[in-house]
Amino acid sequence: MKKDLQTLAQYKLVLLYILENEPTPFTNDSFTTYVLKNDIMNYFYFKQYLMELEASGLIEENDQALLQVTESGKEALGYFSHSIAKKLLNKAHQAQEDKEETPFENFSGSFIPPGQLELLAYNQDQVVFHLTLPVEGQDQAQRIIENFKAQGKKAVDHVLDYLDPEK
Repeated sequence: MKKDLQTLAQYKLVLLYILENEPTPFTNDSFTTYVLKNDIMNYFYFKQYLMELEASGLIEENDQALLQVTESGKEALGYFSHSIAKKLLNKAHQAQEDKEETPFENFSGSFIPPGQLELLAYNQDQVVFHLTLPVEGQDQAQRIIENFKAQGKKAVDHVLDYLDPEK
């Protein structure tokens, strides 16, 4: 019984760890895909643990439907991260490294009245780039979206290189 509780805690901690340390935010669906693709745990345990983390106030979904670790979750992770099994941490680290090597797969954008544009880049259904900017109107937004869809990788790389020249 004690071992089962320890395993339960470790899996919840590794989920907190991934959410806190992954540089790009997850939606519920993209986090599910990420965990399953990287064989961190099975679907049913994952959904149960995720629901329990949310119910206990350790994670929450923000206004953009992105999962984030709450202050309580960060505190719990700070206290107990040392107890995460190395095997689980290695899986989490390997998943992060694999994700960093994967190129952007999809680009989209949408006009948000009265004058905002939202641009998104995805990697395996996970948002890896999210930018909101003001525009003069729907015509300008549509031109930018078309260019972003055609040259998204170049645009995202340019923005990231500008913001993080040591990358």
